[in-house]
Amino acid sequence: MIPAGIIFDLDGTLLDSMPHWEHLGEDYLRHQQIEPEPGLNEILRSLSLLQAADYFRNRYGIQKSAKTILEEIRMQIADFYQRQAKLKPQADTFVRKIRAMGIPCCLATATEFSLAQAALERTGILSLFQGILTCTQVGSGKENPEIFHAARAVLKTPQQQTLVFEDALHAILTAKRAGYPVAAISDKTSARDEIEIRKVSDYYFKSFSEAEELFCIQY
Repeated sequence: MIPAGIIFDLDGTLLDSMPHWEHLGEDYLRHQQIEPEPGLNEILRSLSLLQAADYFRNRYGIQKSAKTILEEIRMQIADFYQRQAKLKPQADTFVRKIRAMGIPCCLATATEFSLAQAALERTGILSLFQGILTCTQVGSGKENPEIFHAARAVLKTPQQQTLVFEDALHAILTAKRAGYPVAAISDKTSARDEIEIRKVSDYYFKSFSEAEELFCIQY
């Protein structure tokens, strides 16, 4: 299949950024000279950032307001996207080749617009995208298909020929149920769902090099 357009997720798909989110709480505590407890990631997994801030105050006795802790965490996140986040291997090459074939691309992400834009600009691929759509902009997360519809509207491509690249099972399920073909990209943080992801997706790739081979992409 040579798609008419492609909608890319950012974190875990184009960016190798999910480990940062997995260890965000631990990193924050260590910046405060506090050693995190074993299993902290699992404790924080179901909490919002504000709830995590309250947990840090109550569990670790941090003498700051939840608002201050939240702002420091957000600054930590911003620094990561602006200065550290790296593309997955061959992601740059894959997107460039797709664009060289005349296939338009749009980004659909839960990450804040300014952070997604900063990461794409720093990694040199911002100009390859016709737009950046965020869950905040469309008013819902990827448990609903609105962000995919909005991205397709930017691309102006037929739905059944608009390929969605994702790594997370919940987003893959949403896109498939909405009628989009889906290409899943392997990521360490979604490994626990690999069997189901393979079952649901139209394509499953361990890397962008595999994706190039399937689409027979050439300059």
